Amino acid sequence: IVIDPQSPGSGSKVHVQCLTTNEPIQIKDPFSRSYFDDEKLISMEWYQYKDNGTQETMLLEFLRNKPAEQKARPKFTVFEFWGLQINNVEVTDSAEYSAKFIHLSQDDVRRVNVVVARPPALASERLSLTRKVNQNDKSVTLSCGQLSDLGSPPINILLKAENGTVLPTVYSNGAVEIVVSSNEADTSKFTCEIDLSAPAAICISSKDLPRWQGVITEPVKLQQS
Repeated sequence: IVIDPQSPGSGSKVHVQCLTTNEPIQIKDPFSRSYFDDEKLISMEWYQYKDNGTQETMLLEFLRNKPAEQKARPKFTVFEFWGLQINNVEVTDSAEYSAKFIHLSQDDVRRVNVVVARPPALASERLSLTRKVNQNDKSVTLSCGQLSDLGSPPINILLKAENGTVLPTVYSNGAVEIVVSSNEADTSKFTCEIDLSAPAAICISSKDLPRWQGVITEPVKLQQS
Protein backbone atom coordinates (compact mmCIF):
# COMPACT_ATOMS: atom_id res chain seq x y z
CA ILE A 1 0.00 0.00 0.00
CA VAL A 2 1.00 3.63 -0.52
CA ILE A 3 -0.04 5.95 2.32
CA ASP A 4 -0.30 9.72 2.02
CA PRO A 5 -0.04 11.28 5.52
CA GLN A 6 -1.09 14.66 4.08
CA SER A 7 -4.66 13.46 3.57
CA PRO A 8 -7.21 14.60 6.20
CA GLY A 9 -7.54 12.24 9.14
CA SER A 10 -4.57 10.10 8.13
CA GLY A 11 -3.36 10.01 11.72
CA SER A 12 -6.55 8.49 13.11
CA LYS A 13 -7.37 6.23 10.16
CA VAL A 14 -6.02 2.69 10.36
CA HIS A 15 -4.22 1.61 7.19
CA VAL A 16 -4.36 -2.18 6.75
CA GLN A 17 -1.72 -4.20 4.91
CA CYS A 18 -2.55 -7.89 4.37
CA LEU A 19 0.08 -10.60 4.57
CA THR A 20 -1.50 -12.10 1.45
CA THR A 21 0.57 -9.62 -0.57
CA ASN A 22 4.36 -9.35 -0.76
CA GLU A 23 4.31 -5.63 -1.48
CA PRO A 24 6.12 -3.17 0.82
CA ILE A 25 4.38 -0.45 2.81
CA GLN A 26 5.24 2.96 1.38
CA ILE A 27 4.54 6.16 3.33
CA LYS A 28 4.93 9.39 1.38
CA ASP A 29 6.91 12.38 2.65
CA PRO A 30 4.21 14.33 4.55
CA PHE A 31 5.75 17.79 4.39
CA SER A 32 5.93 20.48 1.73
CA ARG A 33 9.17 20.56 -0.27
CA SER A 34 9.60 24.18 0.75
CA TYR A 35 10.25 22.97 4.31
CA PHE A 36 13.50 21.38 3.23
CA ASP A 37 14.88 24.52 1.58
CA ASP A 38 14.69 26.45 4.82
CA GLU A 39 18.15 27.17 6.23
CA LYS A 40 16.76 26.80 9.76
CA LEU A 41 15.90 23.16 9.15
CA ILE A 42 17.66 20.83 11.60
CA SER A 43 16.36 17.42 10.55
CA MET A 44 13.40 15.31 9.52
CA GLU A 45 13.10 11.98 11.31
CA TRP A 46 10.93 8.85 11.00
CA TYR A 47 9.98 6.95 14.17
CA GLN A 48 8.11 3.76 14.94
CA TYR A 49 5.94 3.59 18.09
CA LYS A 50 4.61 0.41 19.70
CA ASP A 51 2.95 -0.54 22.99
CA ASN A 52 0.75 2.58 23.05
CA GLY A 53 3.70 4.83 22.28
CA THR A 54 5.96 3.60 25.06
CA GLN A 55 8.40 1.86 22.68
CA GLU A 56 10.11 4.37 20.36
CA THR A 57 12.54 3.46 17.57
CA MET A 58 14.17 5.92 15.18
CA LEU A 59 14.13 4.50 11.64
CA LEU A 60 15.47 7.24 9.35
CA GLU A 61 17.07 10.63 9.85
CA PHE A 62 17.36 13.28 7.14
CA LEU A 63 19.69 16.24 7.59
CA ARG A 64 19.59 19.23 5.26
CA ASN A 65 21.74 18.68 2.14
CA LYS A 66 22.86 15.27 3.41
CA PRO A 67 21.81 11.72 2.46
CA ALA A 68 19.45 9.86 4.77
CA GLU A 69 20.93 7.98 7.70
CA GLN A 70 19.15 4.63 7.89
CA LYS A 71 20.35 3.43 11.28
CA ALA A 72 21.63 0.17 9.72
CA ARG A 73 18.07 -1.17 9.29
CA PRO A 74 17.64 -2.34 5.66
CA LYS A 75 14.04 -3.23 6.52
CA PHE A 76 13.29 0.52 6.54
CA THR A 77 14.44 2.45 3.48
CA VAL A 78 13.78 5.79 1.77
CA PHE A 79 10.65 6.09 -0.37
CA GLU A 80 10.70 8.78 -3.06
CA PHE A 81 11.81 12.10 -1.51
CA TRP A 82 11.93 11.81 2.30
CA GLY A 83 9.29 9.14 2.70
CA LEU A 84 9.51 5.75 4.43
CA GLN A 85 9.35 2.25 2.93
CA ILE A 86 8.83 -0.86 5.08
CA ASN A 87 10.19 -4.00 3.41
CA ASN A 88 9.56 -7.72 4.10
CA VAL A 89 6.34 -6.84 5.91
CA GLU A 90 5.39 -8.87 9.01
CA VAL A 91 2.60 -8.75 11.59
CA THR A 92 5.11 -7.23 14.02
CA ASP A 93 5.31 -4.14 11.77
CA SER A 94 1.90 -3.03 13.09
CA ALA A 95 2.63 0.32 14.73
CA GLU A 96 2.27 4.07 14.59
CA TYR A 97 4.80 5.70 12.26
CA SER A 98 5.62 9.34 12.85
CA ALA A 99 7.50 11.89 10.75
CA LYS A 100 9.04 14.68 12.82
CA PHE A 101 10.11 17.95 11.20
CA ILE A 102 12.59 19.68 13.51
CA HIS A 103 13.22 23.38 12.88
CA LEU A 104 15.01 26.11 14.83
CA SER A 105 11.73 27.97 15.35
CA GLN A 106 9.06 25.24 15.06
CA ASP A 107 8.46 21.50 15.04
CA ASP A 108 5.80 19.55 13.18
CA VAL A 109 4.68 15.92 13.48
CA ARG A 110 2.58 13.73 11.16
CA ARG A 111 1.38 10.28 12.24
CA VAL A 112 0.20 7.17 10.39
CA ASN A 113 -1.36 4.10 12.01
CA VAL A 114 -0.56 0.81 10.25
CA VAL A 115 -1.98 -2.64 10.99
CA VAL A 116 -0.43 -5.67 9.28
CA ALA A 117 -3.12 -8.36 9.25
CA ARG A 118 -3.20 -12.11 8.72
CA PRO A 119 -6.58 -13.38 7.47
CA PRO A 120 -8.60 -15.84 9.57
CA ALA A 121 -9.25 -19.40 8.40
CA LEU A 122 -12.24 -21.72 8.62
CA ALA A 123 -11.90 -25.37 9.60
CA SER A 124 -15.27 -26.13 7.98
CA GLU A 125 -16.86 -25.29 4.64
CA ARG A 126 -18.59 -22.25 6.15
CA LEU A 127 -19.81 -20.85 9.45
CA SER A 128 -22.31 -23.23 11.02
CA LEU A 129 -24.71 -22.77 13.93
CA THR A 130 -25.70 -25.67 16.19
CA ARG A 131 -27.39 -26.09 19.54
CA LYS A 132 -27.05 -28.76 22.20
CA VAL A 133 -29.50 -29.45 25.02
CA ASN A 134 -27.91 -29.78 28.45
CA GLN A 135 -29.93 -32.55 30.11
CA ASN A 136 -29.10 -31.48 33.67
CA ASP A 137 -30.90 -28.13 33.56
CA LYS A 138 -32.50 -28.22 30.08
CA SER A 139 -30.54 -25.15 29.04
CA VAL A 140 -29.21 -24.95 25.49
CA THR A 141 -25.68 -24.22 24.33
CA LEU A 142 -25.54 -22.34 21.03
CA SER A 143 -22.28 -22.80 19.14
CA CYS A 144 -21.03 -21.00 16.01
CA GLY A 145 -17.85 -22.11 14.20
CA GLN A 146 -15.56 -23.84 13.29
CA LEU A 147 -12.37 -21.79 12.87
CA SER A 148 -8.80 -23.02 12.62
CA ASP A 149 -7.30 -19.54 12.95
CA LEU A 150 -8.78 -16.26 14.23
CA GLY A 151 -6.24 -14.32 12.18
CA SER A 152 -4.19 -11.40 13.44
CA PRO A 153 -5.39 -9.15 14.94
CA PRO A 154 -8.04 -11.72 16.00
CA ILE A 155 -11.42 -11.28 14.33
CA ASN A 156 -14.74 -11.57 16.13
CA ILE A 157 -17.59 -13.93 15.29
CA LEU A 158 -20.91 -12.29 16.13
CA LEU A 159 -23.76 -14.42 17.44
CA LYS A 160 -27.00 -12.46 17.14
CA ALA A 161 -30.51 -12.82 18.47
CA GLU A 162 -33.48 -12.51 16.14
CA ASN A 163 -33.83 -8.78 16.90
CA GLY A 164 -30.19 -8.16 15.88
CA THR A 165 -28.76 -7.91 19.39
CA VAL A 166 -25.17 -9.17 19.59
CA LEU A 167 -25.03 -11.78 22.33
CA PRO A 168 -22.13 -12.11 24.82
CA THR A 169 -20.21 -15.24 23.88
CA VAL A 170 -17.12 -17.18 24.91
CA TYR A 171 -14.60 -18.41 22.33
CA SER A 172 -13.48 -22.02 22.79
CA ASN A 173 -12.00 -24.65 20.48
CA GLY A 174 -12.66 -22.75 17.27
CA ALA A 175 -16.23 -21.63 18.04
CA VAL A 176 -18.12 -18.97 19.99
CA GLU A 177 -20.70 -20.24 22.48
CA ILE A 178 -23.51 -19.00 24.71
CA VAL A 179 -25.92 -20.80 27.03
CA VAL A 180 -29.61 -19.81 26.76
CA SER A 181 -32.87 -21.18 28.14
CA SER A 182 -34.55 -24.04 26.29
CA ASN A 183 -37.65 -21.90 25.74
CA GLU A 184 -35.60 -19.13 24.14
CA ALA A 185 -33.75 -21.64 21.95
CA ASP A 186 -37.00 -23.23 20.75
CA THR A 187 -38.85 -20.01 19.96
CA SER A 188 -36.07 -17.74 18.65
CA LYS A 189 -33.86 -17.70 15.59
CA PHE A 190 -30.15 -16.98 15.90
CA THR A 191 -27.56 -15.99 13.34
CA CYS A 192 -23.77 -15.89 13.31
CA GLU A 193 -21.42 -13.98 11.06
CA ILE A 194 -17.95 -12.47 10.96
CA ASP A 195 -17.42 -8.92 12.20
CA LEU A 196 -16.45 -7.25 8.94
CA SER A 197 -15.08 -4.19 10.76
CA ALA A 198 -12.07 -6.21 11.99
CA PRO A 199 -8.82 -5.37 10.12
CA ALA A 200 -8.11 -9.05 9.38
CA ALA A 201 -11.56 -9.40 7.76
CA ILE A 202 -10.38 -7.04 5.01
CA CYS A 203 -7.83 -9.71 4.06
CA ILE A 204 -10.43 -12.37 3.25
CA SER A 205 -10.51 -12.90 -0.51
CA SER A 206 -13.67 -11.95 -2.42
CA LYS A 207 -13.96 -15.61 -3.42
CA ASP A 208 -14.13 -16.76 0.21
CA LEU A 209 -16.15 -13.88 1.64
CA PRO A 210 -19.60 -15.49 1.07
CA ARG A 211 -18.57 -18.30 3.44
CA TRP A 212 -18.17 -15.70 6.19
CA GLN A 213 -20.97 -13.31 5.29
CA GLY A 214 -23.70 -15.92 5.05
CA VAL A 215 -26.15 -15.25 7.86
CA ILE A 216 -27.63 -18.55 9.04
CA THR A 217 -31.33 -18.07 9.79
CA GLU A 218 -32.67 -21.57 9.12
CA PRO A 219 -33.76 -23.67 12.13
CA VAL A 220 -30.59 -25.12 13.60
CA LYS A 221 -30.08 -28.82 14.20
CA LEU A 222 -30.94 -29.98 17.69
CA GLN A 223 -28.30 -32.23 19.23
CA GLN A 224 -28.58 -34.08 22.54
CA SER A 225 -25.50 -33.75 24.77
